[in-house]
Amino acid sequence: MSHSQAEGLISVKDVVFELSIFAQEYGVSEKQFELGTGRKYPWEQGVPRTKRYALCPVCNNPVRLVGLYKSVKPKPYGAHVARNVPGLPAHNDHRYANCPRYVGITPINENARYDEPEPHQLELCQVLRDNIHKIIYVAESTLDIRGTVNFWRKCIEKFVGSKGYLYPRISIDNLPWLFLYFGANQADLYRQNVKLNSDMHRAIVSNCSNAKFEISSESAQYGALVRGDGYLDNISLRFTGYEVVSRENTAYEKMTIYVDFRDREIYKAQLDVVPSLLRRMLRSRWDDNKRNKALQDVATEVMAKLGL
Repeated sequence: MSHSQAEGLISVKDVVFELSIFAQEYGVSEKQFELGTGRKYPWEQGVPRTKRYALCPVCNNPVRLVGLYKSVKPKPYGAHVARNVPGLPAHNDHRYANCPRYVGITPINENARYDEPEPHQLELCQVLRDNIHKIIYVAESTLDIRGTVNFWRKCIEKFVGSKGYLYPRISIDNLPWLFLYFGANQADLYRQNVKLNSDMHRAIVSNCSNAKFEISSESAQYGALVRGDGYLDNISLRFTGYEVVSRENTAYEKMTIYVDFRDREIYKAQLDVVPSLLRRMLRSRWDDNKRNKALQDVATEVMAKLGL
């Protein structure tokens, strides 16, 4: 599908009006457009046919806002523009083709990597280094586990070692999820704190007779997975099937998590990327007073290998 053919199929629900990974996102409506732009050039331009623009919060390419100040069903929306727009940052075809918010996106192999990091990928590595506590919070909430410092050290090292940061589809939206996808695949769950009565916990209890959970000293809602009366080995996480899918003309990202016990699948669930979650957390001072110094030191040490 060509870019021009695909434009009409693309719906962007949130947009930005500045080039920043921390940019405030706005909905596609008259009120939000005026709040973000004051209806000034270059966001509004053209006579006699007025056109209104924004930027995609993920790929930073121009987005045309359709249906403002007129009746459009089902409602106004944003569509990527596959060309330069006067006054806006130049269209980047490479980032456009790999934008997870682009419905016409072509599937790529999970082993795909750029030879050298793009500027936005280096920026994402800096975000991971400086905000590892927020990324791990999202990851742990997604998995219903709380990992030890050593667990997350191995994940950070594997993410960098596998060059997950060079994956063409990585973005500020999906960073915590792809951090897991490339960093926590095959991670050992032994001694990790699993949320009690979660689906994962019940699956382990039902399928691993030797599994035992010691209540965490930090929270009675979690228990550390340890050996019971026998030998417990080879219980690990696995991630597959990351993809961008279309629902009602809007792009969504998803992947699948498994728990394997002695090479046998005992748990499976779909994980959906939550767009803008990390961006909102980065704009806030959320939990900055609870930074884990040990994890911060690990992230700084590992990222230093990239020259960051």
